Amino acid sequence: MISATAYRYYQTLRRNPTDTFSMLARPLLSTALFAIFAATYLAPSYGVAFMIISVAVVNVFTNAIQGSSYEAREEIQGLRLDVVRLSPGGFPAFVNAHALIQTFLAATQSLVIIVISMPFVSYRPIGQPMYLLASVGLLLGTSFLAAMLGTQVTIRHNNFLAVSFTSVLLITFAGAFTLLRLSLVGLPQFARCNPVTYLVDLIRVSLFNSKPLLAPSWEICVCVAFLAVLSFGAVAFSRQPFGHPPPKRSTLSSPSPQPCTASCSN
Repeated sequence: MISATAYRYYQTLRRNPTDTFSMLARPLLSTALFAIFAATYLAPSYGVAFMIISVAVVNVFTNAIQGSSYEAREEIQGLRLDVVRLSPGGFPAFVNAHALIQTFLAATQSLVIIVISMPFVSYRPIGQPMYLLASVGLLLGTSFLAAMLGTQVTIRHNNFLAVSFTSVLLITFAGAFTLLRLSLVGLPQFARCNPVTYLVDLIRVSLFNSKPLLAPSWEICVCVAFLAVLSFGAVAFSRQPFGHPPPKRSTLSSPSPQPCTASCSN
């Protein structure tokens, strides 16, 4: 299912070179705009590096969710539902394939952003490698599971706008672009209750050695708990029936031959 989905997506990109170029150029353009803003109004060195990492993190989270939800919805509208249901793995495998592919593409985009942009920045992030590995793994896992859940909601309820808005809301109010070093008490109530806040903060601590909102071990626990919630939601949605099963053919017994009457003998 993954290879078939990836091939169909490749064919879509090849048929639409303008959209393909836009998909590749948009993250780089966003990075350039935020870097210019940081160099102008914030600390020229630290602020630019901070914004580059922020754009990369936001790109992974939002593009994985939005890309998977949108592409799966578009593809399933062009396919017969029974083709998806009867394919190997059925509808859950179809959703998982899109979520995995879009998470991989979003992560690749962010890696390209960092590789291209960081040579132009004098500041070098200095952090803790163990927390960095943990935060990157949690970011990829969270993005993948959130993409699975968002794709399920988009297809089943035909509400891509709500899924897209929710993903932007979660990452924006997690302080992804907030350079100020706030304490947990100084955060808005929504940010304190938002588990993505602690994922963003863990990445910030691992790269910039800033003061964490919670102890890093506790932030990892919050992120793991959020992963468990996303996993439960994705599995619960996947177990619900999708589409209408094809009607079963009723085997009608042929009428038994009637005994020959007097008219038959004539």
